[in-house]
Amino acid sequence: MGKRSTFTGLIRVQGVGDRAGRRQTTPVPLSAAKKVAVADASQAAGTIEGLALPQGAIVTRISMIEGVTGGTAPTINIGLNFKGSETDDPDALAVNLPVTANQVVDVAAATAGALFGTALLEDADLTVGTGTGTSGTGGVDLIVEYTFDDDGNIQP
Repeated sequence: MGKRSTFTGLIRVQGVGDRAGRRQTTPVPLSAAKKVAVADASQAAGTIEGLALPQGAIVTRISMIEGVTGGTAPTINIGLNFKGSETDDPDALAVNLPVTANQVVDVAAATAGALFGTALLEDADLTVGTGTGTSGTGGVDLIVEYTFDDDGNIQP
C-alpha cells in the first residue's frame, strides 16, 4: 500500500484568476484517515500503539464498526495522550461511545469530546478506555479522520 499511497511533496491547487488573468495557487490541507482495531473494546485501556496524531490535526470524524456483544450498554472513551506539556485527556475525542452498534462521531454528536474539531497544540497518541455500562465481548475497528490546521505558508 505504501508504494502507491505515500509521497513527499507539496500539494497545491489553482485558485481563481487575479486581475491580470493569472491563476493564484494556494495550499490545500488534505484529509487523512487512520484505522485501528481494538481487540477487546469492553476491556480497552491505554494508548493505541502506532496511532499518533500530529500537531495541528483536527479530528473531523470517527467511525466505529461494531463487534461487541453482551454486557449492559458497554461504551468506550477515546482520548489523547499528549507528547509534550499539554494535559492528557482520556475522553478528548469521544465520551461514552456505544460499542454494540456501528457509530459515527462528528462535531455535532452528543458523544463528541471537548477537543473534537479543535486543532491539536502538539503531537498526541490516541487512547481508548472503558466508559459506562458493563462489559461485553468482542472488538471494534475505529477509523479516525482528520485534516490539518494550515496557515498557508510553505515551511523550509
